Amino acid sequence: ASSGSRAVRPSIVAASRAPPAAARWPVLREGDGGRPVHALQVALDRAGMSCGEEDEQWWQFGDSTQAALTTFQACGGLPE
Repeated sequence: ASSGSRAVRPSIVAASRAPPAAARWPVLREGDGGRPVHALQVALDRAGMSCGEEDEQWWQFGDSTQAALTTFQACGGLPE
């Protein structure tokens, strides 16, 4: 028996109400540090891009993190 309305899984509803991924990430630049940079480094590492031991140790957006991000963007066809 159909009531005329479609059932939607809660996960889909929650996902549709969530802000776009870009809205959840702050703008990060070389020289920044802290938790947001560490989160970026973890995400890049999970994607197979190494941010360098020193940058990761100090949660610093340095040359190695910039290189990993640039490589990730190039591999994904994303603009720098």
